[in-house]
Amino acid sequence: MAERSYRYASPAGNLTVINDATIPKQANKGSLAHDIDEAASAGENLLACVNRGVIVDDLGRAQRDASSGEEQTAGVTVLRWLAQPFGQDPRSDPSDRWCIRSDSGEPWSFLRSGSLKRSGEHVAQLLVVFLDECSLLEVRPETTLSESGPIAGEYSVARFDALEPTSNSSGYDLLSKILELASQHQDPLGAGSNPVTANIASLTHERIRRNFLHILRAAEIIGERRFSYRDLWAVYSRALLGSLVSHDSIDSASTSMEVDMEVAGNNAYHPAKRWAAAQRLGQLRFFMSVFAPTSGTEGPTSVFDQLASMVRTADPASDAPLGHLDKDAPSRSGWATPVYDAFSVIGRESSPLNLLRPDLDPDLKNVVGPLETIIDRAYQSLQTSSNADLEDDRRRASQWYGRYLLRLYAVSKGIPALYNEVTTWSRAWRTSKNDGTLNETLTGGLTSLLNPRRSESQRDTSYVPTFASRAEPVTSTTTHPILVTQLGDMQFRTRVEGERIWVHVADQSSDAGKIALDLDLIRLILTVSGQHSGITEMSSTISPRLERIRSARLRSVNSGPNPPQSIRVMSGKSTYPVAVVKGPTNAG
Repeated sequence: MAERSYRYASPAGNLTVINDATIPKQANKGSLAHDIDEAASAGENLLACVNRGVIVDDLGRAQRDASSGEEQTAGVTVLRWLAQPFGQDPRSDPSDRWCIRSDSGEPWSFLRSGSLKRSGEHVAQLLVVFLDECSLLEVRPETTLSESGPIAGEYSVARFDALEPTSNSSGYDLLSKILELASQHQDPLGAGSNPVTANIASLTHERIRRNFLHILRAAEIIGERRFSYRDLWAVYSRALLGSLVSHDSIDSASTSMEVDMEVAGNNAYHPAKRWAAAQRLGQLRFFMSVFAPTSGTEGPTSVFDQLASMVRTADPASDAPLGHLDKDAPSRSGWATPVYDAFSVIGRESSPLNLLRPDLDPDLKNVVGPLETIIDRAYQSLQTSSNADLEDDRRRASQWYGRYLLRLYAVSKGIPALYNEVTTWSRAWRTSKNDGTLNETLTGGLTSLLNPRRSESQRDTSYVPTFASRAEPVTSTTTHPILVTQLGDMQFRTRVEGERIWVHVADQSSDAGKIALDLDLIRLILTVSGQHSGITEMSSTISPRLERIRSARLRSVNSGPNPPQSIRVMSGKSTYPVAVVKGPTNAG
């Protein structure tokens, strides 16, 4: 579907489908608002696929038209409604002919419906589905239609550490259909060592396919962004074809790949040349290509570059803790020791791949095929070569092959980077959805970040300088007296909006604000030990968010009924109450 719009006839009336609203129409009629105007005027059905940027651009044009005296139209009214927060209808002037009345619904939903009216008369029923509010890699929420309008099913986030990723998702269905079509057109040439054929064969196995999607779901959670259908098409194409997907000439790329298959598996070639060919083939495997930066031929701003940077946030090779995977607590255990141990012995009679094989589950051995054996033998050939000039090549080969086996092992088992943090987030989402609370670990860690005591003693409390420029708690002995405010206990309650988790902080029955419990904050919380927190690369970004909560608490405490009782003087290790004394009044 390469055109902007298509028209169809149906028993319910004519239907116009706007396939891509970013594609301009002819002569000043390229706006979505104009499309809506035409449908409303003709009484026809309209289905439009729109991104939020189109709505913003069209509204900007509408405001310029309104300033020139043009009357508000049906299209502009609908766009204003879409731009409003859920549950808020755009304000309408009595002179406006067009208005919208939203149907009642949940405070947050991926569906919005309403009635478009003209001079009080019903013109059309509106239904909007916000695809970016739900993950295509989670279970599809069911939606039903009733006389009062559409009823949105409950959206839910699965437990990430269940190690059983869902197969009832739109993303799973799309990949399954692509693989079904690809399996019918496989080229038998070099099937054993052909990486494209190997990718299709691996992902055809349900468990491998589900675990691969587990990695992509982790990338969504880490990046706080959800894949669109277009994104998934690009990622799946990349997984199956690697960098071949962007070649101008598929025939030329196929010829080069056939040469590499011949060289990589032939002992007659020089070890360095043989390894280079094997490495190029390995780079096309699905568990390598989705994490790799694209080649220069694709351009620095290609869709593959943008998506690869997102998927790389879940790259298990960037976060491979030592340990053996514990099936009872997979997210809290290390997993990479079998891979590291596979490189402990290098010799003609042993190989990293063979040492790793016993740690692969029977089902997961489907990801290890003839191509992996060819790459492993090419690696052994290079490492055992007596040529001293190949030392740098051997070192670089070990680095690359180490990443290759780490990714093969982790992706086949569904283990992403930041596994514990992603699992903690998914559990927090489910707990917040069910009863609006945090578990003990998150409650204690967030309390220590917001309200750290000066000592481990439970009798001690938290103090923040009353008049400092920053709301940073005092956690050590002071060298000179300062005025501080004593902060008491806090209460947390949580709620979810889509995939966002909000923590509301209450202090002395007053609301002290809210803070987003995203993965960056969870990572910092998990570094807390007692009253001390660690540091992550995002600590400097999170610190202002924590300070805003403390500032709100300072304001709440100092404006309360007994502010002097909370204000103290701190000197050294001790604090002293402040006494407010009314002095004599001058008579003159």
